[in-house]
Order: sequence, then C-alpha cells, then structure tokens
Amino acid sequence: MRKSKLFSKIWSAVLAVAVTATSIVPVASFDKPQTVSAAVQEETTVTQEATKDNETMMQGFEWFTVGDGTYWNTLGNQAKELSKIGITSIWLPPAYKGASGTSSAGYDPYDLYDLGEFAQKSSNVARTKYGTKDEYLAAIKKLHNNNIAVYADAVMNHKSGADSTETVNAYKVNWSNRLSKVSDKLSIEAWTVFDFKGRNNKYSSFKWDASCFDGVDWDQKKQTNALYLFSNKEWDKTSTENGNYDFLMGADTDLNSTKVRNELVNWGAWYYDFANLDGYRIDAVKHMEYSFVGDWITRVNEKTGKKMFAVAEYLDGNVAHLKEYIDATDGKTTLFDFPMFYRLRDASKGYNKDLRNIFKGSLIEADADHAVTFVDNHDMQAGRSGDTVSGWFKPNAYAYILTRKEGIPCVFYCDYYGSKNGKTISCKEALDSLLFARKYFAYGTQHTYSSSNGYVIGWTREGDSTHKNSGLATVISSSTSDSSLTMNVGKAHAGEKWIDVTGNSSETVTISSTGSAKFKAVAKKSCVYVNENRVKTLMAVGKASGLKVSVLGATSVKLAWNKVSGANGYHIYKYNTSAKKWDYVANSTKAEALVKNLNQAAGYRFKVLPYKKIGNKKIMGSSSNELVVVTRPVAPSLKATAGTGKCKLEWKKPCARIKGYEIYMSTSKNGTYKKINSMSAAATAKVVQNLTKNKTYYFKIRTYRYKGSKASDGIVYSGFSSIVSVKIK
Repeated sequence: MRKSKLFSKIWSAVLAVAVTATSIVPVASFDKPQTVSAAVQEETTVTQEATKDNETMMQGFEWFTVGDGTYWNTLGNQAKELSKIGITSIWLPPAYKGASGTSSAGYDPYDLYDLGEFAQKSSNVARTKYGTKDEYLAAIKKLHNNNIAVYADAVMNHKSGADSTETVNAYKVNWSNRLSKVSDKLSIEAWTVFDFKGRNNKYSSFKWDASCFDGVDWDQKKQTNALYLFSNKEWDKTSTENGNYDFLMGADTDLNSTKVRNELVNWGAWYYDFANLDGYRIDAVKHMEYSFVGDWITRVNEKTGKKMFAVAEYLDGNVAHLKEYIDATDGKTTLFDFPMFYRLRDASKGYNKDLRNIFKGSLIEADADHAVTFVDNHDMQAGRSGDTVSGWFKPNAYAYILTRKEGIPCVFYCDYYGSKNGKTISCKEALDSLLFARKYFAYGTQHTYSSSNGYVIGWTREGDSTHKNSGLATVISSSTSDSSLTMNVGKAHAGEKWIDVTGNSSETVTISSTGSAKFKAVAKKSCVYVNENRVKTLMAVGKASGLKVSVLGATSVKLAWNKVSGANGYHIYKYNTSAKKWDYVANSTKAEALVKNLNQAAGYRFKVLPYKKIGNKKIMGSSSNELVVVTRPVAPSLKATAGTGKCKLEWKKPCARIKGYEIYMSTSKNGTYKKINSMSAAATAKVVQNLTKNKTYYFKIRTYRYKGSKASDGIVYSGFSSIVSVKIK
C-alpha cells in the first residue's frame, strides 16, 4: 500500500545566466519560477514529510521469465533480499491462465479466475508459466512477511483463447481510423465464447459471449485478419489516436456493458481478497473506456472495504494525454511516467546532453502525486523493443528516480537480476548503492543545481530528524570529462565528511560552515554523496576470528577463518617486510582463501579484514589477529649410487632457508621406512655403510626448517622426495 504522500510541484523554465567555469546555475524550483541575482543561488525550499520511509516499487518480472513454473518459488525466496535493499512494494505478472497456457506471459488472458489451479488451455496443465495457485499464494505470503506490498497485474481490456466461435454481424473498419467503416454489414464467425469448462463454475458462473465484446480482428469463416466492429456496438471512449484506440488485441471487452462491468468488479474484489493483495497495476488503460477504471477502483474498494493502491499503464510520451486521463478518472490511479522514460532514453542515446531536459514535459513535473517513474519494463526491454534506455546510462537514470523526492520509483526486475535472454545486463552493483542511498538518506528539503550548459546536474536533500544523519548530494554528468558542482546540503551538516556510495568518486567531501561543498562529477557517471560516519555505522561489520592455515604448500597456503555475519567478502593482507607495510593480496567471498606465488620455506604474516559492500564500494570491518605462516620446503631430487656394502646418496640444496634433511630407508618399496640420518643444511651427500651384498634398498629424503629461530618454535617439513632404489654390490 502506498506509504507516503509525495508533493506535486510545477517545473518552471531553466534559468540562464552567464557564469564562470566553476560556477553553477540552480535549476528552477518545482514550486514556482524564480530569478537569479547571483552566480550561485538555491532553489526555493521544497520540503518532504519527515515521518515515513521512502516507498520503492519493483516490477518483479520480465518478459523472458523462464516458463518452467518455478518463478513463484524463486520470487518467494528473494523476498528477504528485496526487503533488505529497500523494496517496499512489488508488481507481479498476470497470474491467471493465458490463451497460450504455460508459455503465456499473461497478457493474452483467458480465465481471470484460474490462478494456476485448473487444467485449461494449450498446455492442459494446471500451472501457469509462473507456477501453481498455491505457489503464487505462498510467494505473496513471503513477500508480506518481509513487509513488501503486492500489486497484481489486471488485464481487463481484452480476452484471448475463446473456447468456441459464434456468428456475429459486424463492420470492417479502417485500422488507421477506427471510426471509419470500410464495408457493409457482414456476417462473421468470431471467437467470443468463453465457457471455462475446466473451472466448472468455481468462483464465478459468468460466461462470456459476443454481447460482452465490441469487436475482434479475425473472421474464422473467411480466415481473414481485419478489424471488425460488431454492428450493435460502438467503440468505448478512449484515446483518439487512430480515431479511437479501443481495440488492442484479441476479443475487445465492452466496458460500457453493465454485466461486464459488474463481473469485472466482482472479479477484482474476489481476487483482492483471495490473494490478499495491496493493489493493482492496470494494463493498457489507453485502450479502455475512460469512465471504467475510476469506477472499477471505487466499487472494488467498496466491496472489499479496503483502499487499493493503483498504477495504470497509459503508454504515451505526451504528458497532456496522461493529465487528461488522470482528470477523467478523478485522480484515482497513478500512472507510469512514460514522458520521463523517453527523455531518459534520449539522454542515453546522446540525443541531448542537457540533463535538465529530462524533467521537462514529464509527469513528475506536471503532477508528481500521480507519477510512478521507471527506467525499463517488460515491453521496452532489449529483445522485445529497441526502444530502451542504453545500459551504460541506466545507473544515471536510476539516480534520477531513486534519489529525488518526486514520484514513486519502480525498479525493473532484470536490471537487478539480469535477463534470461541475456540482453539486459544486471546493474545490481549500481542499484544496491542507489537503493541504499534512497532507503537511508534521500529525505528532506531538496535543492536542484546544474552547470550552465546542463551537462552536469545535481541536487541535494537536507535530511530530516526521523532518519538519522540523512541527506545526500547527487551529481550526474553527460560530459566526457570530470568536473564539479558546488551545492548546499544545509548548515546542519557543517563539518561532516561525505563519501560517494556508488564508488565512482573516491573523494571525501567536507561540508563547510554554510552547508556548501564542491562535489566531484565523474564523466558520464552519477555520484551520490552521503555522511561517511553514518555509512560506516549502517554497514558495520565485525572482526574476522579463528584465522588458521587449512592447507600448507611450498608456494601457496590456504587460509581459513570463522565466517563473519553480514560480511559480503574479505580482504587478505600480507606484511611487506621491506616496505614495512601491509599489502593487499587477495579477495574472497568465502571464509577461506588461497594465496599463491609464495617462496618455499619462507615466513609470512597474514591478516584478514571482512567488508560489506554497497554497489562497488566496500566498507571495511576490523582486522583479524595476525597469523605467522612458514611455507613448506621443497624436497630435493635424490640420486643413489651402489658400492661394495654401501651406497652413496646425493642431492642439491633446494633453497637457502632450509635447516636440514632427514633420510629414510626401507628394504621394501612399500614397506616401513626408518629415519637413518638427520643432516645439516650444508650437506649434499651421505654414504650409507654396512649394507648387505646383492640386496636392494629403498631411500627417500625430506627437508625441514624451523617456524621460528629454533626447533622448539615448531618444524615445517617438506614432502618426501621420489623413492630411489639401489642394489648393493
């Protein structure tokens, strides 16, 4: 359910003043126009309620979700992670049976009451593409248990996959002007009978026929694809694009029919209670009777006794059309901000480097209370449409929608997890840092700034008393070179040190006594600066303990330690005795690490630091105790030469750091070997006396060194050499 009131403001013209290379021009207020009397000026104060956390929605699926029926279970298992990163609500895909069965994404709806419960349609199995009814309800329960509100996708504009046809009188109409008839009255065979025999009247006994629809695009009798308006019907009042844009696909629902409206209200109320929903995302409202959606929301609320959150898809880049729809529905639903999406897309393709234009003509400019902002969705994603925001720009686009106060931002599922078709690459690291900033810092009064040409834009949030040490400064650049913006974050932050949680800038910024600071803008990237101490507190991680050697080699060691709760990974450090400092040598995401390229029989000092990660920035924990390690020596190659009643053993010293050798002998290759000599490190040969003539003996050798300066400090042995045999003369 929507948890915070967002304030509607009006975006005024961007101010133009002559400034020096280091000055900034403040972007005009969302409150009212203003003039500039100095080179640097803040915008008019814009405040936000200081009582609630930010709402952040996720579109919890993509078009290419694998149709093996595991999606509901996967999503349920992701609920804890999604809550942790700051997702407060999630829009789920159409959960009901589609005409194409288990391959259906749900936008070709057949039976709205079949949530994966009945064996119907092409697959003739109960589950949908996403899973079964019980798995769906279980996923919703897990999401709710993790404080995530659930919005179902309501596709009411059309139906698909009718069970049989019926004869209907209709006119063929012009696709480009649906108000223009291009034939006399015709008799066609239309797929309009939906009797849902597989469900057998459970939940609803309503049956659909031609009286429930306005038209179709297929005449089964003549096997003809054309747009047909039933002779006793008129298109519903919708967008005037193409004369009238009522028809989209399938059998077009007559939303002026009283019985159809009543059935859809009954379904909406049933679904809301049955699945324990918190709201709806309403599909394709551009093609639906304008009077229907507002009335449907009101009546479903009355039936359930609840107040749903609703967001509707009106796919149009003209904000005036979105405003008309909001007015026509009495403001009962929010809309996705497609005008802003198209401006983000244009910026990503380099059509306009003036980043101030992204706000112009957007819904958050015209009516932020009714705006849901987004960067990508299942219709626009790569592989479905080329009309999407380029991957390099997505972190910048998300910085826009996640760190400003206007609108409710919606994160796309495969921007976080990656797409199953491999064409949408995850920007999880960037999203983690931006979601972290939104959850803990994006509060309070907002000020907006830009460079004189608009190639660098930024804004600050002063924070509020409810969210400890909150406040942030976001800077986004479309320039090919680094620069900076001087911005004000409020006097309350004077003296604080701020860091960029995205990791794009390594600078630490100190806030002046007036609340101002110069924030680095990294070329073609976004930076979000927040209070350094607050980050370290929020990301606090404990100390690594129990550091030990689990495997000791001659040129490598495997270290192990106790897992640190909450740590994302560990840095391993080795002491550099020459430089007298600790050198970073390895990173591990597990409580173990293999350190290679060491010297044999050499002493080393190691320590481990755990860390938590925000995006690609790491916040380090406390160091473990030091561990002293001596690598194993290498065993020398052994050579044996027979003599009369004796043999001579020879080898080469493997390295200067060894302390000595041990020689072992046996009369059987696989028998018991007995140590016969300990030799100093200087030795390279040994004659073994008093051996029996014509008898074969077997020898092997190993080296050792002390862990410290003497044997009592401990001894590290090499492995044994290869066994050599010799027959005595």
